[in-house]
Amino acid sequence: YANVEGYDTYGWHTWYLRPVQNEDLITRAQKNVKSEASSALKEVLDDAEKSYSKCFSFDLDDNTPLITEANDDDPDHNQISSNAKMPDMGGTEWGRYAYLIDGDPNTFFISKHTSAATPLPMYYHNLIFRLNDNSVEAFAFKFVQSATWPTFTWEDLDIYASNDTTSEENWVNITSLTNLPSADYTSPIIPMWNTYKYIRFDVTKTYNNLRVGGGCSFAVGDIQLYPAIVNDMASAYYNKEGLSDACDQLKTLIAKSKELIANNTATTDDIEALKAS
Repeated sequence: YANVEGYDTYGWHTWYLRPVQNEDLITRAQKNVKSEASSALKEVLDDAEKSYSKCFSFDLDDNTPLITEANDDDPDHNQISSNAKMPDMGGTEWGRYAYLIDGDPNTFFISKHTSAATPLPMYYHNLIFRLNDNSVEAFAFKFVQSATWPTFTWEDLDIYASNDTTSEENWVNITSLTNLPSADYTSPIIPMWNTYKYIRFDVTKTYNNLRVGGGCSFAVGDIQLYPAIVNDMASAYYNKEGLSDACDQLKTLIAKSKELIANNTATTDDIEALKAS
């Protein structure tokens, strides 16, 4: 048995075959089985979250922007950050957070898009929004495409939330949005089923897929987040007898499933339990 390893040295790709012990193969096979179960559970989880969201109706408050401060030179008055902020190079301000909420699509934020902008991010390029005292349970965002860099528009996003950003383990995967348009739009309302202070957008795909470091470089003309409030009168959760208990049980299983997926410990029994709910 052999393991194939690839290296990039001075622009040349070199491949090596390394011997692998049988016990290593067994361990890897076990991990693959767990990974397959976790992937299968995630597919069921997506359907479960859609079902749970039908328990509630939301009203979007688009008169209350959640991001009101984006001062690049004053961290205390800046609600936006990124792992891939483009530094000012040659006197050009490529990636100022202030441009994200200035209402002008001709100004823009663009993440690192050249290998000269070191250090390069090791993972997906992201935007992180700090909500200050406005922790919310659900939100939507309005996106304005960069007029200068339209091909750098994000197409797929993974959205996370947290109340403590000191560790990656504290981030909760909320949802994934795919096939987003290369245009201006308002997102669907995104329920989080808990109140969070921080929201993170990981850009997993853009329209040109220019990869710099561990992820794709992206550009945004403007973006704003707005809170969404549960409408009790219109929500089935409060108006259909017996539904609240079923919804609460499903919510518990959804939370458990997310933990199993994060730890890669899902089993076929977990998949069947979520399907049955």
